[in-house]
Amino acid sequence: MRTGFILAVLAALVASLPVMAQTQRQPQPAADVLPVDSDAARTVAGQWDMAVPANNLKCRIQLNITGQKPVASVGMPAPCRKSMGPLGQALSWSLTTKGAVRMLGGKGETIAEFSRADTGVLNGTVGANQFTMEPVSGRYPSPDRTASVDAAVARLNTPQADTPTTPSALAGRYQLLRANNAETGCVLLLDRAQPGPVSQSGRASLERGCADKGLLTFDPAGWIVERDRMFLYARKGHRFGFNIERSGQLVKDPPQGSPLVARKL
Repeated sequence: MRTGFILAVLAALVASLPVMAQTQRQPQPAADVLPVDSDAARTVAGQWDMAVPANNLKCRIQLNITGQKPVASVGMPAPCRKSMGPLGQALSWSLTTKGAVRMLGGKGETIAEFSRADTGVLNGTVGANQFTMEPVSGRYPSPDRTASVDAAVARLNTPQADTPTTPSALAGRYQLLRANNAETGCVLLLDRAQPGPVSQSGRASLERGCADKGLLTFDPAGWIVERDRMFLYARKGHRFGFNIERSGQLVKDPPQGSPLVARKL
């Protein structure tokens, strides 16, 4: 009797496995979407004012990035979910390689896409309604998010054909500068001939004589180019992202902590 009961339970569990797997399967991100933990996405994350100018509707929402395995979710007060129509069903978001914020439903479907128009403002359409999204400034270290968000979005949707972004073009010696082009007395070497600490990376190092405490603590060990940006790896594994300017100058971004600019020698 007991054996028959156990077999019946096992059969029911096996039959339910496809259903369980289907329920837990997460939608795959689109090919044109940046990683959730990319510097650009983390710059865009935060509070935004969403509005329908024609109806004088305005709500404050939160684009979140949370968890050890980062997840991008949308925080929205209940009254906003009721008043914003289909956008009230947005549960997650993503940032495309063209700098658009994509609002997603529970199954990963696109509800709306907001693209850059005026400085710091994103525009989108849902049905017959025009929506806007504008970043909300906060306290230190991001007192004015408008400029940093707009810069991050603008870099993604502006052609950079003339910018030297290949590893071979970026390799070399760089003078390191702080705020207001203050010299650190430090020179950074980006070497492609020697392997770095992560896959596909080259070796990075400070030349002798560097006395900048922040740079010595960071202790650069490797570098890599991803999505037209340079990432400098510390020996302990964390990294800083740098925008690559047309001149070949590297500018640390997001500018958290002390500013840092690398100018090729």
